[in-house]
Amino acid sequence: MPAPVKEPQKTPRSKKTTEIGFPQIALACAGIIKEIGLPGFIVTFVCTIFFLNGSSIQKQEFIDKYILFKGVSENPFPFGMVVIALIICSVVQHIYYSLRLKVAKGENERMVVQNNDLQKRLLARESKAAKK
Repeated sequence: MPAPVKEPQKTPRSKKTTEIGFPQIALACAGIIKEIGLPGFIVTFVCTIFFLNGSSIQKQEFIDKYILFKGVSENPFPFGMVVIALIICSVVQHIYYSLRLKVAKGENERMVVQNNDLQKRLLARESKAAKK
């Protein structure tokens, strides 16, 4: 009679709790900003928070005032807010992309100098080897 096969004992897994802190949230936001830009991120963030937490009446009023601009003739404040927000977002995005472009150009120049230096050293070695 064959011996009974023992099933391996299951070791209890330790429950790892992954805590989401500020650095993880900041990295996620930076990745989203790189993909869709700062204005797109701001619009997406505000709309997500608003549409998750707002009531149906608030949502309808928001769409009427700030998207469809209903009642602008009586109160131009919502239209002005949208225009000012777009101008601020555009200026901030310009500054952000200017800094990114400056860093990319600096890195490109550094790589060109490094490449030229390497080529000079290789040519010097080849000329020394050819002279022998």
